[in-house]
Amino acid sequence: MNLHQLRQRKAELRSATSAIIAAPGGADGLLSDEQRTAVNDNFAELDRLQSNETILERQAREDSEARGRPLTDTPANDGIEYRVFAEAISHTAAEGIETWRTDNGERVPVLGREQRIADFVPAERSAASDIGLGRFIGALIGGPKNDLERRALAEGSVSTGGAFLPAPLATEVIDHARIENVAFKAGVRTVPMANKTMRMAKVISDPVPSWRAENSLIAESDPVFGDMSMDAKSLAVRFVVSRELLEDTPNMDALLRSTMAAGFARGLDDAIFFGTGTGNQPLGLANTPGLQSVSMGTNGGALAGYAPFLDAMFALQAVNEGKVDAIVLAPRSNRVIAGFVDSQGQPLQPPPLLANVPFLSTNGIPTNQTQGTANNASSAFLGDFSQVLVGIRTQLQITVLNERFAEYGQVGFIGWLRADVQVARPAALAKIVGIKP
Repeated sequence: MNLHQLRQRKAELRSATSAIIAAPGGADGLLSDEQRTAVNDNFAELDRLQSNETILERQAREDSEARGRPLTDTPANDGIEYRVFAEAISHTAAEGIETWRTDNGERVPVLGREQRIADFVPAERSAASDIGLGRFIGALIGGPKNDLERRALAEGSVSTGGAFLPAPLATEVIDHARIENVAFKAGVRTVPMANKTMRMAKVISDPVPSWRAENSLIAESDPVFGDMSMDAKSLAVRFVVSRELLEDTPNMDALLRSTMAAGFARGLDDAIFFGTGTGNQPLGLANTPGLQSVSMGTNGGALAGYAPFLDAMFALQAVNEGKVDAIVLAPRSNRVIAGFVDSQGQPLQPPPLLANVPFLSTNGIPTNQTQGTANNASSAFLGDFSQVLVGIRTQLQITVLNERFAEYGQVGFIGWLRADVQVARPAALAKIVGIKP
């Protein structure tokens, strides 16, 4: 495969992956097992191609220099510079990426669910990409068995008891967590954080226009801007694997990646929707001031139709924020909606305003909230989820618990992800509170 063919294949894989993610075939609007496997396979091939691309580019440059001719194909460092990783600048020529600037002037990509952080990994040969997550962790536990594993560990800032995963491995886990996460499926966007903190601006209120007579003073009505600061907070997931599985399982790479990703996805859902903003938790939507709110009553009430969702949509439209990407609610509430029937006992179709809005469910929305005398209430969220931003540190750490589970012939792991949640325009989202069974 030459360089041109390789890049064509990368484009095909990205297109195929985006198509799968855009049309989930599983329950509750998530990917089916078959789709998840296809996405994992595509990501793995993309990572291999990215490593091979670096080699082919270097060979092409060397060949062109030997012939005294300029290299006509796009070199690795062409494209826009982004600060995604603390240790290196990223370059990409990819189109359709929204770009923000931090307070120090560096470009940061704001990514939708179909866009990968892995595509911003600096284009240089990585031993970690060659051995994968499974062998990297195996080398971390038992020591490197060859020069390739030694070089991979050297990329990972290994310290006593653990390591920061090299960028190619860390971004694989983070991207898989984003795919598994319901909030990202709803439209929440990702802001990669190269450092612990990141400051950006947000609009608190829009300017109000006014008509004026000739030669008269223009009425003053400036937009109100506020500070939006990301401050990475720690999310940990712990799991245990037998030594036999670590040594004998050929798919350990995918197993470890999916295990950590699933844990991080659930933790992020919890934080995005119901983070308290205290005790090192991000501030979630339920506790963010400024959202539109619809109540099911003083003591809550059961869903009997689509009226509460229409009320929430009209509350958004009343403040000129009518975009609704999705409705996210607890599985219990989604089951009730799926069981709506008309007077003939036939499934009740949603009204036209809701016909194309996906209903997504997550266990990150609890069903034990208090609403008046009720202690079994829940909530639902809808609106423009692209206004919800999750800052994710691109350094991912893993700690090995060798001693703790040794008597059981097991090895424990703790994966550490650092992230924060900010809402750029709270008024663009609505919540329905007091939903009883």
